[in-house]
Amino acid sequence: MLVILAAGVFISATALTQLRLDRATRGVVDLVRAYQPLNEAFQTERVVSTTNGSADQIKATRAATDKALADVRPIAAKLDLAEFPSDVVGRFTELQRSFDKDLSAMRQNVDIQARPEIIQNAYANLASRQIALVQLVAQTISNRDVAKYLSAQASVASTADDLVQEAVAGLTLMNKQAVSSLSSVQFANLGTQTENQRALARDQVASLGVKDIEIGYADPNADFMTMRSTISIGTNAAFALVDPAVFAKAVTDQTRRLSAVSTDVLSSAHNVATRAIDAQTQRAIITVGIAVGAAVLSFFFAVVVSRTIVVPLRRLTAAAADVRDELPRLVEQVQVPGESPSLELPQIPVTSSDEVGRLAAAFNAVNATTVQVAQEQAALRGSIAEMFVNVARRDQVLLNRQLSFIDSLERSEEDPSTLANLFRLDHLATRMRRNAESLLVLAGIDSGRRLRDSLPLSDVIRTASSEIEQYDRVELELTADPAMLGFNALPAAHLLAELLENATVFSEPETPIVVATGVRGDQVEVRIIDQGLGMSEVELDAANEKIRSVGAGDALGAQRLGLFVVGRLAQRLGAEVELRKSSRGTTGTETVVRFPSTLFQSTEVSALGSYGPAIPSAPVPELEEAPEAQPVDLAALTDGATPLGLPRRRAGVDPAAPPATLPTRTPATQPAAASAPLPPAAPLAPAAADQRSGGLPQRPRKTFDENAIVLPEAPTPTLSPSLSA
Repeated sequence: MLVILAAGVFISATALTQLRLDRATRGVVDLVRAYQPLNEAFQTERVVSTTNGSADQIKATRAATDKALADVRPIAAKLDLAEFPSDVVGRFTELQRSFDKDLSAMRQNVDIQARPEIIQNAYANLASRQIALVQLVAQTISNRDVAKYLSAQASVASTADDLVQEAVAGLTLMNKQAVSSLSSVQFANLGTQTENQRALARDQVASLGVKDIEIGYADPNADFMTMRSTISIGTNAAFALVDPAVFAKAVTDQTRRLSAVSTDVLSSAHNVATRAIDAQTQRAIITVGIAVGAAVLSFFFAVVVSRTIVVPLRRLTAAAADVRDELPRLVEQVQVPGESPSLELPQIPVTSSDEVGRLAAAFNAVNATTVQVAQEQAALRGSIAEMFVNVARRDQVLLNRQLSFIDSLERSEEDPSTLANLFRLDHLATRMRRNAESLLVLAGIDSGRRLRDSLPLSDVIRTASSEIEQYDRVELELTADPAMLGFNALPAAHLLAELLENATVFSEPETPIVVATGVRGDQVEVRIIDQGLGMSEVELDAANEKIRSVGAGDALGAQRLGLFVVGRLAQRLGAEVELRKSSRGTTGTETVVRFPSTLFQSTEVSALGSYGPAIPSAPVPELEEAPEAQPVDLAALTDGATPLGLPRRRAGVDPAAPPATLPTRTPATQPAAASAPLPPAAPLAPAAADQRSGGLPQRPRKTFDENAIVLPEAPTPTLSPSLSA
């Protein structure tokens, strides 16, 4: 089809190009016809100007030349020169410029009576350039029939030009009254040249084979030949025998008859060019029609053939798209342990036994193999994930039991050194439990630890700091302390613990880690600011991208999983986490965590206001005054002293004795105004190991009752059938 279409386009383009050439050829013929009156007027002006004509004669001939030139200019402007070679265009442009500028210079020389030779040469040069242009066009046009007519017309015009040049030379000799023998010889040579050119023009016109167009043998007649011979003698006596007016009239009559022949030749050339255009137009229409018909027919057959190929290929494409869309869903199904993948792809109907049919059958086999391999690999990944989840669950249960056992040892231990070691062991076990919970988070499994009661945000932050190694570097700047729902408190603490650990590990050990809180709009913000070396823009973008990555395979191969854990927890809580440069004008990194208000008790976030731009908020409810602290009766709680002089803990308390009065914890005081500035950093050391009275180390205060944590039952370990086989 493409070959036929290309051939049709080429043939049609060739026909249209030839049509344009034929039209341009006719335009040249019309232009030469328009130049015919201009040439006659110019030759008349030439004779009068070079033979000392009267001022009135010169004026009249100039007016006739100007009128003919004005008639030619519109026709010359319409000529399409794009179809002609550059040398033809250059000659035409030069001739136009000569009529506009050189003609005025020649007339000025006539008016100042310059040397006759200069005037004669200038007129002869301009006339010869017209004839040379016609001859050049005849040589370059593609229509050789029209070229023959143009060559004949140029030959006739050259004969007329030679005749005018001979007349000018003869009249000049007769006006001088004294001439040299050389001038007489030159005049005789001009006569011979004229007759030779006349014979050549006669033969070319006769070769056209057009009836009633010929150069007869009546010219030159006997009288003109006698005058020519007499003038060529070159003596005053001979000049006296010739009447200049009669000689000039004879030349004028001959040039008029030659002009008539030239006009007839150009008319015939116009007719030939017109017939060529008509024939080429018809040929172009037929060619274009055949090309269009062939193209339409080829397109029809191509559509019919292509449909037998395209329809099965479309089914193949749709099947490939189904595989592309369904395979990720298969992987998502097996990411959750215990969920068995199920995926079926429709078979592509095979309706033929050709190459397309065999391709469809092969693609069905590829689809079946792809799904089978994907299911096997997904099942393997799911089984491995189940193993890791089982191991993490077991570690979680064991670590919780270990923490409970260590806590019981701490309560009964009185030796300061041993108690300090128990605290360190307790802290390491807490960190290990967080790592086990991180594995569960990456596996997409809930850790299961929940609190029944709400927990203040400050206690959530303290819980997070107690799960990192350098907890004593954390300083709190609390401008808001809403109570977080118990269901969300521990996941939020886990998220903050990962961020605090990053802040402490990647900053100098002696610098503090500032944790500031506040409310902005309907979100509670927690900002973690360290004073480390900071991160570049590229590193910040990479870190934030890890936080936003929540796909199952995003964390594969990563050496550090903390930010991936943060991203999963943030998605689960509906929180936003962003790492950026410190806003306090120092080096380091600032991490902003925005918790939605839905994670907190409904009445607290709206009452806290915002540390950002002031927003309308509900009035802050009045808080009850804290009860007065009652002194503790140490004698009622101790039973003597240890060998080291420390108070000994009483083994039991008399049930009948009244309970000792302990200090009562009061709610944290809320900020007085929503837009109050952040207070100066004050180290709170929530988990610092203070000293008990008597020199015993004191364990960091727990912010919740571990006995109130609700843990899920340990799942029964199961293996995938493919692994247990």
